[in-house]
Amino acid sequence: MPRLRAHWVEVPVPAAPAVVPAPVEAPPAEAVDDNDNIIELVTEKVPVSVILSQIRAASKTDFVLTSAEVIRLSKAHVPGPVIEAMRDPKHIPVQPAEATNAANNAKKTQAVAAAKQRLRRRPPR
Repeated sequence: MPRLRAHWVEVPVPAAPAVVPAPVEAPPAEAVDDNDNIIELVTEKVPVSVILSQIRAASKTDFVLTSAEVIRLSKAHVPGPVIEAMRDPKHIPVQPAEATNAANNAKKTQAVAAAKQRLRRRPPR
């Protein structure tokens, strides 16, 4: 009987896949507020007080306020106080929301009291 001889064939084993580190995202480029950003905020119905805060807080702005751009801003319904703030962003007066809310609540309370008083003075029909 013939003898069987074993032949060993060496098969290369693939190396373990190299661990590729996740790409490191570069820090986002510093956002620069410009006319288009303001128009977008107005279009999305962001309150004027928030838009003014956004302008005030921006570290960089690139507002163009030529006559043509002011007309474009006005046609986009950007309020006058916002356009004025765009002229000099660092000199926008700070109005705390609490003070504004308190003033509005006081006006409402006065209006309700005045309406009640008018109703009391009315002669019966």
